[in-house]
Amino acid sequence: MGHKQNVVLYCDSCPGQNKNRAMLAMLQTFLQESKNIKTLKIVFFLPGHTYMLVDAVHATLERFTKKRIVWAPSEWDTIIANARTHPRPFEVIRLYHTDFGNWKRYGDECLPAKTRTMDGQIFQISRLRQAMFEKGKLSFQVNYFYNCLETNLEIQFASRRSQTDVVSIPVYRSMLSISALKLKDLRELCQKNVIPKKFHTEYYDLRSKASVRDSLPETDVEDSSETE
Repeated sequence: MGHKQNVVLYCDSCPGQNKNRAMLAMLQTFLQESKNIKTLKIVFFLPGHTYMLVDAVHATLERFTKKRIVWAPSEWDTIIANARTHPRPFEVIRLYHTDFGNWKRYGDECLPAKTRTMDGQIFQISRLRQAMFEKGKLSFQVNYFYNCLETNLEIQFASRRSQTDVVSIPVYRSMLSISALKLKDLRELCQKNVIPKKFHTEYYDLRSKASVRDSLPETDVEDSSETE
């Protein structure tokens, strides 16, 4: 962030991705450990009104990859980086299963069910429009409107950990497994050389579990009716 001291983030209201206790706990922890940033605010757009600059990045990636064959997951970071040439290629940081801390668990610890504001009101995260964090404070301000003068409630976090502590509580203790049928199909494609030979090791290293079923990815639909 360089010399920036006050940061404002904008995102949609999808509970599974952004508008949840894990995100609030993560932002609070990041701010307290940041060297430069003093205040941090996150603003949640109204459902249906969420076009952002990052959507242009998604469109660029979609156009670039639409007519390309991707033989293996290991190719994706290079493909994504090369999807843009001006002003420079995208910077891609590859993450591994060991890089993900259990922020959901920590979010539930910090903001348990029926969390109340400091004036006794139950915190309704589904109504949240803005959250404001300040360095050095274990509490944060929440607002159910975009005009901060209309309401400004304060909430105390129930717990405090360092970012290192949270990351040391892994979400995944090993690489995720895929379904047995999917693995069987992929290995058959390798045996028939449909998948080029140089990628075979990558697929043979995959593991499966009988309990894993093929499923569609989690929806990113913005739902303002999150269960408290």
